Parts: sequence; C-alpha cells; structure tokens
Amino acid sequence: MLLHQSPKLAIMMKREIIANKSFAHLTYPLIETLSNQKWDTDTHNFVQKIPTKYKLLNVLDFQDSPLSCVPENWGNVAHLKYLNLRYSMMPTQLLKFIGKLHNLETLDIRRTYVKEMPKEILKLRMLRHLLVDDEELSPLRKGLGGMTSLQTLSHVKLTMDDDGVELSRELGMLTQLRNLGLNYVKKE
Repeated sequence: MLLHQSPKLAIMMKREIIANKSFAHLTYPLIETLSNQKWDTDTHNFVQKIPTKYKLLNVLDFQDSPLSCVPENWGNVAHLKYLNLRYSMMPTQLLKFIGKLHNLETLDIRRTYVKEMPKEILKLRMLRHLLVDDEELSPLRKGLGGMTSLQTLSHVKLTMDDDGVELSRELGMLTQLRNLGLNYVKKE
C-alpha cells in the first residue's frame, strides 16, 4: 500500500505483505515503517533481510518496535540517510554497526536502551542530526569537533567528570551546529 507522508514516498509494510513474502516490488526511495506492527517471526526475518535485499534504502524507521538485534551486515545499506530507533529496545552494544553507515544524516536514538554513545558515531562525517536522551557525551569528547556537518545535537548529558574546556573546544569546531541541547548532571 503506497502512502504519502510529507514529501517522501512511504511504503507501509502490512502484515499480509509479510505473510506473502512479497517484498520484490519495494523500490528506491522508500521508508520501511515497522511501527504499529505486530512484531512476530516474519517481521524479524524481514528485518534480517533488509541489508541484502534493500541496499538502496534511504530511510529506516523502527520507532516503537521491539528491535533488539540487528543483522551483522547493516553496513551494506550504504545509502541510508535516516535511521530512527526511538522507543526501540536497541542496546548500546548493538549500535556498533553505526560507523559503517557513512551517508547517515539523521540518527534518532531517543528513549532507547542506549546509555552511552558508541565511538563509532564519530565516523559519520555526514551526520547532521543526532537526537538522544540523556546520553553521556564523554565517549565522543575527543573527535566530536570532526563531525563538521552536525546541525542538531540534542539532550546530551554533561557530568562533573567532563572536561568543560576540551568539550567547549570540540563544540566550537561544529560550525554548522544550530541546535544544542545540554543537560547538566551534578554528581552527589
């Protein structure tokens, strides 16, 4: 079923499509929306096939899905520009694949189990929007300034352990940065 969501072409993956295994008609560009779906074995199997069958994907939206594992070869989805894992069950260690998505422009990991951002995010030179909820910036402290395309960095957590001078220097190198959300947590 084709749906238009804003200016982007979206293809809603319905349960009957999964049941019939009829994925061949899905073409570039598209959004695979898996939210509001019953997460079953067929859906899980479909997610495992994404990197091999849909290498030209631009957008993946796993918001509200119980996605807890990702295929090892997600780096094959080289054209991916938008990845939404908001409200998913994605733990930090499963985000190790993220450094392979060199064309990624938006990463939304708000309300996930990610509590510390993986260093692999620093490899994303085209990343424009990094949307997080209270994740510590410490692992990215050295190298954050190299993410020169970054326009939005939302709701990162600063602690007393963070070196404010070094962090200020790194943030100062982000010349495209338009939105910055910082939460300060005082250790007791």
